[in-house]
Amino acid sequence: MKNQLIERIKKRKVSIGIIGLGYVGLPLVIRFGEENFKVIGFDIDENKVKKLNKAESYIKHIPSEKIKNLINKNKFEATFDYSKLREVDCIIICVPTPLNEKKEPDLTYVKNTSEEIAKYLRKGQLISLESTTYPGTTREILLPKFEKKGFKVGKDFFLVFSPERENPGDPIYHTKNIPKIIGGITSQCTEIGKTLYEQVVDKVVVVSSPEVAEFTKLLENIFRAVNIALVNELKILADKMGIDIWEVIEAAKTKPFGFMPFYPGPGLGGHCLAQSEFVFIRSNNQFEAITIKDLYQKTKNHPHTISSSINGVNLLQPKNFEILSFNPNSSKPCYQKINFLTEREYKGKIIQFTTKDGRKIKVTDLHPMIVYENRFKLKLAREVNEGDFLPVILNLPEPSRRKISFDLIDYLIDSELSKKIRVRPKNLFLKDYDNFIRPFLRKVIKNYNYRDYYRGNFLPFKLYLEIEKQGKVPFKREELLLCTGRGPSLCEIPAIIRLTPELCRLIGYYLSEGCITKDKSLRVRFSFNHEEKELISDLKKILEDLNIKYSIYKSKRWKTIHIKISSEIFSSFLKDVLECGTNSYNMKIPGIIFHLPYEYKMNLIAGLMRGDGGVDYISGKKIYQKNAKKYFHHCNSATVNYFTISPKLFHQVILLMQDLGIIPYFKKRAGLLNINGYFQLSKLKHLFLGKKKEKLENYFKNNKKIISNKLFQKMGSIALVKIKKKEVIETKEKVYSIEVENTNTFLTSYGLVLHNCIPVDPFYLSWKAKEFDFRTHFIELAGEINTNMPNYVISKIIDALNQEGKCLKNSKILILGVAYKKDTDDIRESPGVEIINILKNKGAQVDYHDPHISSFSGMRKYPNLAMRSIELIERNLKQYDCVVIVTDHSAYDYKWIIENSKLIIDTRNATEKIKSNKIIKA
Repeated sequence: MKNQLIERIKKRKVSIGIIGLGYVGLPLVIRFGEENFKVIGFDIDENKVKKLNKAESYIKHIPSEKIKNLINKNKFEATFDYSKLREVDCIIICVPTPLNEKKEPDLTYVKNTSEEIAKYLRKGQLISLESTTYPGTTREILLPKFEKKGFKVGKDFFLVFSPERENPGDPIYHTKNIPKIIGGITSQCTEIGKTLYEQVVDKVVVVSSPEVAEFTKLLENIFRAVNIALVNELKILADKMGIDIWEVIEAAKTKPFGFMPFYPGPGLGGHCLAQSEFVFIRSNNQFEAITIKDLYQKTKNHPHTISSSINGVNLLQPKNFEILSFNPNSSKPCYQKINFLTEREYKGKIIQFTTKDGRKIKVTDLHPMIVYENRFKLKLAREVNEGDFLPVILNLPEPSRRKISFDLIDYLIDSELSKKIRVRPKNLFLKDYDNFIRPFLRKVIKNYNYRDYYRGNFLPFKLYLEIEKQGKVPFKREELLLCTGRGPSLCEIPAIIRLTPELCRLIGYYLSEGCITKDKSLRVRFSFNHEEKELISDLKKILEDLNIKYSIYKSKRWKTIHIKISSEIFSSFLKDVLECGTNSYNMKIPGIIFHLPYEYKMNLIAGLMRGDGGVDYISGKKIYQKNAKKYFHHCNSATVNYFTISPKLFHQVILLMQDLGIIPYFKKRAGLLNINGYFQLSKLKHLFLGKKKEKLENYFKNNKKIISNKLFQKMGSIALVKIKKKEVIETKEKVYSIEVENTNTFLTSYGLVLHNCIPVDPFYLSWKAKEFDFRTHFIELAGEINTNMPNYVISKIIDALNQEGKCLKNSKILILGVAYKKDTDDIRESPGVEIINILKNKGAQVDYHDPHISSFSGMRKYPNLAMRSIELIERNLKQYDCVVIVTDHSAYDYKWIIENSKLIIDTRNATEKIKSNKIIKA
């Protein structure tokens, strides 16, 4: 019988009965149905059964569409008729096991369910208990009930315990990729149970008995409960001592071993981005545009990176990168520490959003997206629709550098080029410093002829460094030139190059019209159309001001002018120091530019646009026909465009332009951006020269009407762009995610702003331990501390109101968040509901708001408590005497909430970055 059942399971020839269709049971229904098993769901709640049979989900993170698909394929039905248990081959019990008021396990649901199973049990069935309980429940409660029928376990029926590990709303860990623990009454039971779960989860871990499996679940939960209790207790103590416990935790977690921080925070790994999406990082004050895949590889190869692998997710903890982020509270850009980078194999849905102005972004279907609906909100990608608005950043962080100089001597010390370089003072003569130089030369060079050095007024680079090391150099590096070549090939470059707006413009010319080639040595070449005389003249003047020698060559065939700089040092400056790239495919803007003031950035854009930018201008009368009549209309339009084949340069230019207040739009051709609109073009008109400038001047001269740009809505430091198209693509590929400290946001391709990607049953083991005359001090103490935390919050509310001259009775109090944890609709064992109940019993007038829970009623502990979420608008908010943040949902705009509230009690440190005398931490 055992082997027959195993074979039928593998061939999907068995039906599954799942009892209890809540946060544990319903995800299991979906998993078995998706793997082509026929599933019958059982629940005593007739309302749930009716909803499911109508394909309506009542759990936020489970879409109705999944249930509908199973019903349409005849793979699922829900019922409250337990006689249908005869029809199924495998029965999984997922009913609640709450604690009663004495903190004793209430196994009523398990016992009632086992009695129903016993009524209809037939030979050959497998029963698996998943409900959290104490060790011994499977063997001591379930087994005797089933054996009363005269069936023998391991032969006539099979019984296992496999603890649920669901974490509702977790974007990473779900039923399929959370390992399943299983322990059977007999080895035959274990083997069949293992075979069943292997069909729907990635990994099954076998243990020796149900008791081990039951204890394992409790250890997982107790570990967290005890540590949370420790932090909760220290939080109260720290408050009495006037110490910020959140600051203490942040400091303590810097220890790389022996400490694990416990406090509410974002989940690990998150849902993910496609590997080709760009992000923007800062390392050693250098800004870089990089794909998320390349960032992962770069981080992985860094010697200080900590790496690990958890359930198929490769995890990196970088030590040396910050990422460009956006703070929704202050509406300002900032750099934030990257806590984690993850990589994982993904098979499923990728969603590509295309905005009205042509921006594109690809994410997994459960990635949290930031959308704007009167304020910032968080939606899963699959919930985001055409017509929703995505935020685009318009500003970069404030300039951190004002004067930048590059000391080429430091850069060239260890280079191969150093063997060819000579050092010469600009306006000084070495022979005038003979007293300093000659003694040193005698020591380091045998048979030297110092007159050769004096005659040429130079020192070999390595020799100069030796003299400098001894402190014998009588002049500064600013007074030096670095030389290569001789005679007509002589090239001289200042040893110290100061980054000026003009040099930024030269860099722009190089990125658009330049390249580095190698014949006998490296050389830089700029190529212009022969009609671009103003550009050629401007570049020549910049080079002459830098004392950089150049030559000009005219190609008669292609009508191009080539400006060539045969200096290996200048080539190395652009290639190795500034890291600009060498050709049109790998060009990129030097990272330092992004930290400089407006004038520097605008000059670089000027060089780029003069080179690879274009101006399309249309003027004159345009004929069109309407209702069989011809009409004439004056047309005066201009569009500036820019194209690059380098993906990095493309996304850098977008970010830089938006920082300068210029918001481009995009068409189908990759690497092409366009700019139009009167106000946008007015910011560009002074950048161009020659015919391009003439076209823009004519546009402004002939313009009669200013038409507003409808492709975006500008709002302070961001613009809002509307989603035009949403495409769902089935894929199998590696995807990547980032967890960002504090803000939980980061910037990606096109400057779009993206969001990143507690057990309550410790008393089960404490209760069971009494049978063995053993007292679990840690568990009881942890439970006592955690269950008393709502009362601590109440005391903080009372004290705060008293400071304002108010008493708790009749005060109007708003609770923000009643979900058990951040960004879910799970209300089970919620401290928020308990706080509401206590406040009401003390005479306060209490309302709540939760973006994920519109109403609740008839809860186990509070059967008479029924409430609906209020609308969170300014008028409502201002009427409350006190607002209590209980669950720190990402959707809340805390700055706005504080501005419109009289008093804030923050139990989650959600307002950490906001300074206000209205806030009291609890």
